[in-house]
Amino acid sequence: MTYDTTAPISEQNLFMPLFSRNVRNVYGWLTWITSSLLPFNFCENEMARRYSNLGPISNKTLMKWMHQMCRWLEAKLTKTLPESFACVFDAWTCGSTHYVAVFASFPSDSLRGYEKVLLALSPMNDEDSLSAAAFLDFFDFVLDVYGKQRRNVVALIGDNCATNRAFTRLAGIPMVGCASHRFNLFVGDVLADYEDLLCAVHAIMKKLSNIIPAAKLRRMTPLSPLPFPSTDVEHVRAAVLCDEMGDDRPPSQCAASKL
Repeated sequence: MTYDTTAPISEQNLFMPLFSRNVRNVYGWLTWITSSLLPFNFCENEMARRYSNLGPISNKTLMKWMHQMCRWLEAKLTKTLPESFACVFDAWTCGSTHYVAVFASFPSDSLRGYEKVLLALSPMNDEDSLSAAAFLDFFDFVLDVYGKQRRNVVALIGDNCATNRAFTRLAGIPMVGCASHRFNLFVGDVLADYEDLLCAVHAIMKKLSNIIPAAKLRRMTPLSPLPFPSTDVEHVRAAVLCDEMGDDRPPSQCAASKL
């Protein structure tokens, strides 16, 4: 008998009595912690235990069941993945740790016409190197977990940076590239003539981020100032904001300093 965790809560509750109290307890803690993005040791929190109807469970036991669930999910995805699929990948740094996410995307009979499943979300195997060769080793490791090889991947989708292009050349897999990244490059070219206006808006946003101007701004609007970094997407937001203000003239530095 299988249990669909994606079913509506009311439907899940119909089947809950069919499982032992221990199973319901483990499922409850796993669902609560993962769905709410809580730390894994939350199950040992005194207040959480006091005001929950779930039975107590140790962090060690929770991690044991979580690892078993991961192995079960890996086995399920191994059966789900078709022979040919595309891989979407991205990476970012949090603190001093560099994480990599790898998704598999393939056609399906669903309403949207495709499925996208997460294959990996973890630091690199070799954290001392973030080169294209190191990423290729990590990519091969992820594919091997699901019994796949590079020949099963028909395309790679990711940011059009130099490392990613070098990685796709080493892998011998065509790179589709990231549509949003290409759009950002296009927007950057379009807005190049408005750089003075964008800089003026950025100066205003920085002024409004200070404590006293921000307090005055809250009396007028619930919107908060957003100083944008040097990315094209934020430039678009700034340009839209100027358009909504209905004033084509960029505010002077004197006006910005008076805010």
